Amino acid sequence: MMENWSVSKRICINCGQKIIGYRDAKGFIKISCPRCGLNMVSKLISRRHERIDVYAPQGNVIDDIN
Repeated sequence: MMENWSVSKRICINCGQKIIGYRDAKGFIKISCPRCGLNMVSKLISRRHERIDVYAPQGNVIDDIN
């Protein structure tokens, strides 16, 4: 059984490092930035809609805007 993996180029929203991930057949990309440790999980919903979940690096917290 062969899976279709496609390359996806991204920029880390935390430090600006160029990173590369691979989209699997279900539309998921799981990327970890080698510079700052930020983790991103992306799910392609439709051709014009993508959901991206961002997880802070280990030991850091996401600051509340309020």
